[in-house]
Formats: sequence, structure tokens, C-alpha cells
Amino acid sequence: MADGFIAGFDEKYKHRFWRPETAIRAATTDGNSQIEPDTSWKPLLITPPVPDYPSTHTVLGWAAAEVLIELFGDRERYAMTSLTLPGVTRQYRGFSKPAEENGLSRLYAGIHFRHAVRDGRRQGRSIGQAVAEALPRSR
Repeated sequence: MADGFIAGFDEKYKHRFWRPETAIRAATTDGNSQIEPDTSWKPLLITPPVPDYPSTHTVLGWAAAEVLIELFGDRERYAMTSLTLPGVTRQYRGFSKPAEENGLSRLYAGIHFRHAVRDGRRQGRSIGQAVAEALPRSR
């Protein structure tokens, strides 16, 4: 996950892509006359003060998932209880599904564009696979 943070933030400041909140509110500044701004639009989560692309939340989730998949496979059954929604517990089988949900949560919350999540997934998977390949193997 540390590798994901480093790589993700390197990309964020290389691309400096605006967040949905800024883009929607300032739609008239993008050169597309067919788009109307919505100056009162707000995301469901507070917009982080860093560029949109890629979604590092997605990068981290997929990097971790790929390592866990390498170690345990992608069919392990387990439950996770939410820290932010008291009393909510989710049942999972494997690590791909929660990693996917993790990334999509940022899109649904309105703090990332779809391409930031899509490419964050690609980057996270690549990082996780590289880390997994470097893991010492027991005999």
C-alpha cells in the first residue's frame, strides 16, 4: 500500500486533473459550450485537497487485494464490519469484490471521475502483482 501511495501521488501531481466538484461548478471554463455549470453541486464526501487522477484509494485497495489474492486465493470467505456505519457488516468471498467496491465508492461519493477509478484499479493491480511476485516463497 505504501508503494501505491507513492506511485499514485506521483501520478496525481504529474496530471493535476481537476475534481468533479470543481469541474461541475466551473463547467464554463473547460471550453465546451454545451455544458452548463451547477454552482451549488456538492459531492457526498468532502473533496480531498489533491488532484483527482488517479484515485489513490482505488490504487491502495487493489494493491492490497492483489497481494492477498496471491497469498490466499480469491475465494476466501470473511466478514467485515464498517468503522463508519455502526452495525453494518458485509460478507465477502474473495478480495476482488471489496477492492472493486472500494474504488467505486469514490465515484459514487462524487469525489472522483470514472477514469480516475478505472486507471487507479489498473495501477493498483500492477503494483500489487509486482509486490506479490517479490514475496518469499515457502517450500
